[in-house]
Order: sequence, then C-alpha cells, then structure tokens
Amino acid sequence: MGESDTVQFDPTADLWLDVEEFLSHIEKGDGASLQSAVALYRGNFLDGFYDDWIINERYRLENLFCEALSHLMTLQMAKGSYHEAIATSLRLLEFDPLREKAYRLSMRAYCHLGRRNKALAQYHRCRDMVEEELSAEP
Repeated sequence: MGESDTVQFDPTADLWLDVEEFLSHIEKGDGASLQSAVALYRGNFLDGFYDDWIINERYRLENLFCEALSHLMTLQMAKGSYHEAIATSLRLLEFDPLREKAYRLSMRAYCHLGRRNKALAQYHRCRDMVEEELSAEP
C-alpha cells in the first residue's frame, strides 16, 4: 500500500517483519528479550539504499541495537555471567569502538575471571582508540 510520499505493509497480510519483532523485544527490556533482539539484528537496515528516510531509520535502529547490547552486558555482568558479558561488550565495540562503558565492563569481567592480562590488553585498546579518534585520554 502507499501514497505518493509513504509506503506501508498491508496490516491484514500474514507477514512477519524482523524490525517489528526487534522493536517488540527491545520494548520488553528484560535479559531474554534483549538477547532475542540482538540476535535479530543482522546489520544495516535496507543496506545499499540511501534515501533520507532510510538513513534516519538505519541510524535509529543501530542506536537501539547498541543500547540493547549495552543494557544486556550490564545485566549479564550483574548476574555474574562474565563470559557472556565479555562477548556482548566485544560485539558492541564492533559497532561503536568509542563506547568506553563496554571497555570498562569487559575489563572488569576479565578481572573477575582472573584474566588480568586480557583486562590490561583491553585497556590498551581503549586508550589507543580514544587517543586516535579523539586525541584524549580514556
């Protein structure tokens, strides 16, 4: 369905939309729902298309994804799921390499696991990234 300046799916059609499911899981906000949401995220919305509305939606969804990862890693850390918290923080850093909270959390998780060398290496990655991108100290 559509008009000259809008497009929408037929709400009566039997369709499953990954973006709709992603948003539903994000809205719930609990650990299992956030895990489901981040599993649904597979990259840029309508990758290869560059209309203004697509770019805006792409950034919005990526931001929601990064916030979901951030919240999920905090929940995992609080539960003592250090391996999962590290994996989540590293995934977040793939999308947002300047997210200091993800570096801090992964360093703490490595320390809880007795892997101080990994924590120190993560600190050096953080310091180098912040210095390179922002000419600042973390």
